[in-house]
Amino acid sequence: MKQEAKDRGLKKALGSKNSALPSNFTFCTMRKVEEYIRTREKRAEQQMLYSIVAVSAALSAVLGLIVDHFYGKELKRMFSNITDTFLQLDIFATPYILFAIILILLILFDHWMRSSYYKRHKTEE
Repeated sequence: MKQEAKDRGLKKALGSKNSALPSNFTFCTMRKVEEYIRTREKRAEQQMLYSIVAVSAALSAVLGLIVDHFYGKELKRMFSNITDTFLQLDIFATPYILFAIILILLILFDHWMRSSYYKRHKTEE
């Protein structure tokens, strides 16, 4: 795929030049090829970001629907009277354990995504 991108970049560079080639033709051509590859990578990163945001929003919506389906009546009953809510709150109830597990999994996923991103975009020093 990178070879294909280089070939297209070379064709584009050759097509834009006149019959007289400059002395630094190779340098200019490679610079244009690198710019082309860089723009393709940025476009792919943007698409990845948009897809991650869309999937996260969809998963959040599904989580909300599941919570509403299984615990909707109980949540409405619990939050109907705010003063009694704190007295009726049971910390060791099943929903809180499930939310804690989901939170831990999301933190681990965030750590994994960040580490893979920084490995890929590490600057050479």
